[in-house]
Amino acid sequence: MGKYFVTIGLEMHCEGSLTNSKVFSPAKNEYNKLPNCNVSPISTSC
Repeated sequence: MGKYFVTIGLEMHCEGSLTNSKVFSPAKNEYNKLPNCNVSPISTSC
């Protein structure tokens, strides 16, 4: 049993309701839209 270590990670998602764009993308930040509608070619090039 000493061969494995337990690793617990956290992932957080935050909303900035006063911003008009996303943090690392020039895409619009609009709520109440269909999923994957607010994307740009720069965001999808990863």
